[in-house]
Amino acid sequence: MQFSDNSFDYIICNHVMEHIEKEKKAFSEIERCLRPGGTLILTVPICWEQETFENASIETQKDRMRYYGQKDHVRLYGNDIVKRIEGFGFEVDLYRSDQILRNQEIKKFGYIQKDSVLLCKVKKPK
Repeated sequence: MQFSDNSFDYIICNHVMEHIEKEKKAFSEIERCLRPGGTLILTVPICWEQETFENASIETQKDRMRYYGQKDHVRLYGNDIVKRIEGFGFEVDLYRSDQILRNQEIKKFGYIQKDSVLLCKVKKPK
């Protein structure tokens, strides 16, 4: 990214990482741009019934649609997402709609069942 080191207190990454082939490099750049104590606010589509799935040989739009549910995705995040993001050097707090709201509230406000937000902080001081 074109930003200087330690530029932001918060970075919002809303449904982006499932499109990024070089995931580790992307998280490294986000970490570089966050100030000490900064937070990455991360959302991605998550399939809670399985672990993250990605396969570099899946290249066509047709195959990506078949395996990831969208033609421009390169992975399908799964129930291992917290562990996965922690592996990139972040502490992760996961907030899932069905774990913090009643079904009645989810329906009333039009939220998506099991929709999630991850708040990620860098583990080590820079």
